[in-house]
Amino acid sequence: MLPEEMVPAEWKADRGWRCFKVLASLNLEMAGILASLTSCLADEAISVLVISTYNTDYLLVRELDLDKAYALFRACGYEVR
Repeated sequence: MLPEEMVPAEWKADRGWRCFKVLASLNLEMAGILASLTSCLADEAISVLVISTYNTDYLLVRELDLDKAYALFRACGYEVR
């Protein structure tokens, strides 16, 4: 991922996204973990973009929804640092 401030002004870019990183490797056999994380946000109409790697997952939300997403994750029982 390229930090937003490094994106040239002439590039078409969808700006204003912020990232939550899952601080654990999710075993590929574990079903429903990402669904639980994303539905926690979807229930409150917060759009999310998920990027998954071999080691972890990233959930991107709009900057204007960042505080609400943080509170929702905590309310859903997730530890947020």
